[in-house]
Amino acid sequence: MGGETWLQHKSSFNNLPAPRHPCVLAAAAAIVAVAALDELRFGDDSILDVMLLAQKMVIHRVLNHCLVHIRHNLSPRSVVQWLIWADEHSGFGELRSTAFSYLVSNFKDVRKDKQQLAHLLARRPDLVMDVMLEL
Repeated sequence: MGGETWLQHKSSFNNLPAPRHPCVLAAAAAIVAVAALDELRFGDDSILDVMLLAQKMVIHRVLNHCLVHIRHNLSPRSVVQWLIWADEHSGFGELRSTAFSYLVSNFKDVRKDKQQLAHLLARRPDLVMDVMLEL
């Protein structure tokens, strides 16, 4: 947490977003573990919520941990989802840029998964155009 204490972040809990689904509890537990125990423990199923809560609470260590994890695990099957998610959430420009570059560099592998490309085309034709202009 970069020297911050639990008490310095306690007031941040008053501004948490309303839970979207049960994973928010796991995300909050991960944030509390970082604040109280200085441990980063959470699964891939809650990483989106962890990132959103960490961004809202301005806990850079958690955000950086998530971004490193995502970068190391980007794949042709996951890159489209990450690109769309990062593009639709403000404050995640670095993730968007990483996913976009990966998609352009690995387009031949990504296009093998027709369902991924169909999803991108249907949901975000503007992103498809951006990718095509970079190829």
